[in-house]
Amino acid sequence: MTSIKIDEFGSFSFWLIEDKILAIRLLENGEKALLDVPTARYALAVQRDLCEKKKEKILVLANLSNMSRISAEARAWAKSPEGLEVNTYISAYALVAPNLFGRMLASIIMRIYRPSYAAKLFPNEKMAIDWLLTYKNN
Repeated sequence: MTSIKIDEFGSFSFWLIEDKILAIRLLENGEKALLDVPTARYALAVQRDLCEKKKEKILVLANLSNMSRISAEARAWAKSPEGLEVNTYISAYALVAPNLFGRMLASIIMRIYRPSYAAKLFPNEKMAIDWLLTYKNN
């Protein structure tokens, strides 16, 4: 599988997998990551740019393995008109959470964003990618 790193911001890196999926991963520096407003805004910009470049909605894979929490400000921002803009760029979103804490965080994320696109939680990236690819032409 081909993966190309396209960007990095804060504790997160952004990868293009097989020219089809935007993967958002935590940098491997051994630290737990906090999702704050600047990081959420940056991720939104990366998603918007990729959607505009491809001229179609995108598929997103987010690995929550080392995520520690989402700031209160980021939770509020996600419900704002700016935060909800993400709905216009995404076709499907797979969250990878291999442990209990990650699954709890994914559940919170899905309740906060209340996406208009397909979203699902997976224990590993392989299962998540297989699911995302079913949305490739949707």
